[in-house]
Amino acid sequence: MNKSKNRIFYVQREYPHCIDEWNNEHVRSFLINKNLTSLLPLVVDMNGRVLHMMYSMCMDHPESMFDRLKADTPNEHPLNMSTYLRFLHEIKQYVPNLPDTKSNHASTICGIL
Repeated sequence: MNKSKNRIFYVQREYPHCIDEWNNEHVRSFLINKNLTSLLPLVVDMNGRVLHMMYSMCMDHPESMFDRLKADTPNEHPLNMSTYLRFLHEIKQYVPNLPDTKSNHASTICGIL
């Protein structure tokens, strides 16, 4: 019997301010809490640093990344444009700012840490 498909996960309501400090449970909980569950199959065992890389790729190539992620999602959990755009919006506050950007978001703290 394959127990990995029947694992019980605890959903966390709070995460570190910096996405780079997230573990795979933070990533999973974030997607569940933000109702972005169609992305769950794409981030299995993904920690915050890897999710940050995916976000950066999405920001650099939004259309092609949408197409890639959509193709990679299972048919029972299709990714639509609304979910993709909400993901980019929701995750932004946890992504560290680059030194030449100005923001009052929590991610400013992440850059200092």
